[in-house]
Amino acid sequence: MIPKTKKKSALRALLPPQALQWVDAINADPQYKQIKAVRNALTHARVLRHFTLPRRRLEIPIEYDRFDVPTVIRYARNVGTTHVSKLPTILPLL
Repeated sequence: MIPKTKKKSALRALLPPQALQWVDAINADPQYKQIKAVRNALTHARVLRHFTLPRRRLEIPIEYDRFDVPTVIRYARNVGTTHVSKLPTILPLL
């Protein structure tokens, strides 16, 4: 089995420079890191759900922060607008 870091390096070496810049820009975006952490928590971990009165919005604990759903949606929209919208300009170069 290939170690994860070697596999990652080998895959990065296959990317054209424009694609590598795009991937690096996304990975450097703090909002992307937050929504990825939320996604991982919702997909791979048990989300604690507490029902209280008065009812509160769902908050997702990630490390030392708590994210409510509107914040996650806003971050996802920002990442999509900033990074995903650039993808069509890069694809013809690949």
